Amino acid sequence: MKNMKDLILYSQDEGIAKITLNRPETLNALNLELLLSLSETLDKVKVDQNVKAVIITGAGEKIFSVGADIKLLHSLTPLEVRDLAKLAVEITHKIESLGKVVVAAINGTALGGGLEIAEACMLRIAASHAELGHPEVRIGAVAGFGGTTRLPRLIGKGRAAELLLTGNSINAEQAYNMGLVNKVVEPGKLLIEAENIIRGILSQSPMAVKLTWEALHHGLNLTLEESAQLDANYFGLVASTEDFKIGTKSFIDKTTPVYSKITNKEHVIQVAAQLFLKNGNTSMDEVMKISKVSKSNIYYHFKNKEELQLAVVKYWTILYETSLIEALKQDYRPVRERLSDFTDLLLGGVIERNGVGTCPFISLYIQSSEQSSEVKDAITLFFREIEPIVIKIFKQGKDNNEFNKTVHPRQMALLFLSTLEGSLILGEMMKDPLLIKQTIDNFFLLLD
Repeated sequence: MKNMKDLILYSQDEGIAKITLNRPETLNALNLELLLSLSETLDKVKVDQNVKAVIITGAGEKIFSVGADIKLLHSLTPLEVRDLAKLAVEITHKIESLGKVVVAAINGTALGGGLEIAEACMLRIAASHAELGHPEVRIGAVAGFGGTTRLPRLIGKGRAAELLLTGNSINAEQAYNMGLVNKVVEPGKLLIEAENIIRGILSQSPMAVKLTWEALHHGLNLTLEESAQLDANYFGLVASTEDFKIGTKSFIDKTTPVYSKITNKEHVIQVAAQLFLKNGNTSMDEVMKISKVSKSNIYYHFKNKEELQLAVVKYWTILYETSLIEALKQDYRPVRERLSDFTDLLLGGVIERNGVGTCPFISLYIQSSEQSSEVKDAITLFFREIEPIVIKIFKQGKDNNEFNKTVHPRQMALLFLSTLEGSLILGEMMKDPLLIKQTIDNFFLLLD
């Protein structure tokens, strides 16, 4: 039996990581150990600043992955099968939300769960001999790793229904014509072509690429109006970057833009945000020391500490609001679970800072000077802006009969937000994160 760490092969070259599913003796079938190893690898890639893009492929020349290990499935209880599927769904979500360019290099047969991993990637390139399909119905199963969700979004409901309900496979050229893969190449050129596409994307503005993918990914699960509003918000956000100035000026001057890997301004904001997460406070000198950006450059972007704090608040606001939008579309999960996850994120997972868990978002609120109310106003505005999303989540809970009949979604949503905001401030002042959790837990008792 292979060591767990050998089930996933990992390499990195010039900012591009390659993840290889490595069980060729079983046609790269997905078992629990391989999935756990893949999940762990994705976690490491996400936080590795040296990795800008990822290629996912299969070991060997003819197989990407035939999907879940059927012998394993046959031996599991229904609950164990469900838990395996939940792990796989979590992994495909990690791929989609990695924050980096992810390309599936489909080097051969990709079936069931194997194809579902590829479907979660930004782009898919297939070798000319590849065969793709969802044969789950042929063994009395469903595409439980996310296929019934992603496939229709990629190729349309009708074509997805045909593949999922018949269990038929298609060749690479058919997959290309359907829009399931972006390109078909000869086997020997597969990885080269994947790298070429990645380098073309990486030559663009990093922030523009990141926000474009997020708008595309999240927007598909929103109404047309909500999706357009998200686009507008991201457009405004990217307009604040140095790359936006570089790109627009180059267009006017008819020159080729040369984008920085990450602008000094964005780098400084990220460093400041991390310092707040770690210490609960920061200074311009600390930011300068860690970021290695000159003092004059920092003060070029931020006149004072308050301006930097305001930028950090906006940085976190995007993160939190995106997470809440994710929670909104997860209508298959109970409201309590979704809002609990959101609360945990807001707390930074109840970050341990000097032995005391606290909320960095509210740290800034407490520390803001009375003379400058911009930071406090920005945080207060955040809670007002997310009201419509939270109201919709509570309405979903009411429609799913999660609450008693007297619960009014709008009133409970507003009560939840005011309770959350108040408990965050009180918990921060008293340095007691348990107070925050207990307050929210007590709130949910009102819904029973």
